[in-house]
Amino acid sequence: HGAFAILYGRHSKHYIKKPEVLLGRATDDVIVDIDLGREGRANKISRRQAIIKMDKDGTFSLKNLGKCSIYVNSKEVFPGQCQGLHSNCLIEIRGMPFIFEINQARVKQYLDNAVLKSEGNGLIS
Repeated sequence: HGAFAILYGRHSKHYIKKPEVLLGRATDDVIVDIDLGREGRANKISRRQAIIKMDKDGTFSLKNLGKCSIYVNSKEVFPGQCQGLHSNCLIEIRGMPFIFEINQARVKQYLDNAVLKSEGNGLIS
């Protein structure tokens, strides 16, 4: 599907196709990339719960934007904190489990293209 990563929930599958995505609960005034409210327990999810970001080296991290802790492989991520993500790690948000899986081939393709673009921006004399 051309995704950098996939976030699997019990009832859903979310393709991460941008270097940075916002997870949360969609409302009339808040637009999120991944609506966790569809997974159940919508009233427990913050509108802006977390950001999953791919860094320039192809590694992923999660930043907790909500008021309650998030768990990554049973390690507590307090509000405002960041935690690195690896393929097949378990992310628990308000008791809801998600599996995060990285598409290494797509990440490598994206990074290779980014290097080619940056090299192509040099001036030729």
